[in-house]
Amino acid sequence: MATTGVHRRLWLIYLAAGLAAAAGSLLLPDLPQSIVYDLVGFSAVVAILYGVRLHRPARRGIWYGLASGLVVFVAGDVVYSVYVYVLDIEPFPSPADGLYLASYPILAAALLVMIRSRTGGRDRTGLIDALIITTGLGLLSWTFLMRPIASDPSLTAGTRLISLAYPLADVLLLAVLARLFTSPGGRSASYRLLGAAVVLQLGTDIVYAGSQSPAPTRVG
Repeated sequence: MATTGVHRRLWLIYLAAGLAAAAGSLLLPDLPQSIVYDLVGFSAVVAILYGVRLHRPARRGIWYGLASGLVVFVAGDVVYSVYVYVLDIEPFPSPADGLYLASYPILAAALLVMIRSRTGGRDRTGLIDALIITTGLGLLSWTFLMRPIASDPSLTAGTRLISLAYPLADVLLLAVLARLFTSPGGRSASYRLLGAAVVLQLGTDIVYAGSQSPAPTRVG
C-alpha cells in the first residue's frame, strides 16, 4: 500500500523537481542553462514512458505518440543550442525549425487518437464548440501574428513560409486541444496536466512571437 501511495505521488515529486530545475537554471550562464533546459525536456519523455509502464493504459500508442513528439521538439532545442552556444550563429530557417515544426503534427495526431477513443467519431456538439473556439483564436493569431509576417516585404519566401508555419502550427494544436476538452467524459489528472502543458507551450509561443520582429527566430 505504501508503494502504491508513492507511485500516486510521483507526478507531484517530478513536477516539483522540474520546477526547481527550471528556476535554478535561470542562475546559470547561457550554455549550462540551455543544457538544463534540454535535460528537463528529455525528462518529460522519460516520465511519459515510465508512466506508461507503471499504469499500462489500454491505448499506449497515444502516449508513445506524445513522447515521440516531445523527442522531436527537444531535439530541435538541442540543435538550436548547438548553433547559438557552440557555433555562435543563429540561422533562420535552420534544421532546428524543421524539427520544431515536425513535432506539431506528431503531437496533434496523438491527441486526435485520444479524442477518437473518447468520442468514437460522434459528439457533433463538442466539435462545433471546438470550431467556434478555434475560429476566434485563429482570427486573433492572423491579425496580430500572421498578417504582419505575410505583409512584410523584407522577408524572403522561405523565411516568410517558416515564420508563418509556427502560428499555423499553434492554431492546429489549439484546435485539437479545444476538441479534446469539449469531448464528453471525465478528466483524469493526466488529461488536466496534458492540457495545462499544451496551453503553456502555446502561451510561450505566442508571447515570444509577439515580442519579436515579424520574422522571429525560434527558441523552443
